[in-house]
Amino acid sequence: MQRQGKIMFVGAIALVILLGMLVIKSGILGLQPAQDRKLPKEEAALRYPYQQLSTKEQTLYAALYEAMAAHQTTFTLPYECTGDEYEKIYLLVRMQEPQFFYVADTYQMAQIMTEIELQYDETEEEAEPMAEAIERAADEIAAEVAGISDEGRKFLAIHDAIAERCLYEKSAHSSDIYGCLVEGVAQCEGYSKAFCYVARKAGLNVMTITGKSERGLGHAWNIAEIDGAYYNIDVTWDDEDNYEDAVSHRCYAMPDARFGGHTAEEPAFKVPQCTEDKENYYLKYGRILNESSQMSTKCSEWALDQTGNNTFIEFYCPTDEIYQAVVSDVRSGSEIKKAIAEYCTKGVFQFSKDDRGRIVGILFG
Repeated sequence: MQRQGKIMFVGAIALVILLGMLVIKSGILGLQPAQDRKLPKEEAALRYPYQQLSTKEQTLYAALYEAMAAHQTTFTLPYECTGDEYEKIYLLVRMQEPQFFYVADTYQMAQIMTEIELQYDETEEEAEPMAEAIERAADEIAAEVAGISDEGRKFLAIHDAIAERCLYEKSAHSSDIYGCLVEGVAQCEGYSKAFCYVARKAGLNVMTITGKSERGLGHAWNIAEIDGAYYNIDVTWDDEDNYEDAVSHRCYAMPDARFGGHTAEEPAFKVPQCTEDKENYYLKYGRILNESSQMSTKCSEWALDQTGNNTFIEFYCPTDEIYQAVVSDVRSGSEIKKAIAEYCTKGVFQFSKDDRGRIVGILFG
């Protein structure tokens, strides 16, 4: 009897130890992470910012992702963290996951965070039909680019499609993808999130960047990975109000050296350097004016490629000397108007210039 009792006692201790290990491993006790949550590999591959996080930070990112997707209100964190640690990842998820348009920009903070309440601008019932409308609009663009194999051309088509469908205006949803893709009105955050959302649906790696414009105002744009290199893209600044439905490309696939007026914040991840220019619109499609004397001839050639009610052409001048000569010629209008006379049947003639990028745009019809 004593031997049997001893065996039972030892067995009970072993069982308690085993159960204790399971409790700790499952995260029930002490908010210890059971096993590191991760985004699926195919989703992680399209999220450069997520890839830059530590394993612990990725766990919190994935947990918040799941909670927001499920519209959870009360949420237990996978591990105890400081308010600063939580805020960093919360803001990152909110900016890099545009599908969570219904998540509020207000959030709970404390010195030590263990359990939080997520806040939403729309209820789950309100958000569901909005999400369906977003999907229809995004699927329409994704279908348009599905047959394009070249990554750069695919990004360009998405860039143009969003700019063509949207106007720069303030509204209740101008900072999210519902405003941009469904209502057709947005500001910089809405444009950049919509570009990110649609590009990811097309299997492309893209991120949203926040920072300041040249005037010190808050601004948002994108960085996209094209064939292994990173490029700046700003759909907002390319949606030119001056040119009716024409889309500019002065901020498409730009290297840092030629992307003035944008200063990135120090975010939760290290922003990749953009040093290549081979996908830049003007270089890739030959819209470069190497001599000012060629302007009339080149503009006439480029006009042949255009369709629509009015014709919009834009080109890059590789030197300040060429750029200044072109601007002077365009302002006088005489030579260029002669060259494109057959396209100016309605007397429309407007031009803009980008001194920093040495880019000239001309609208005529």
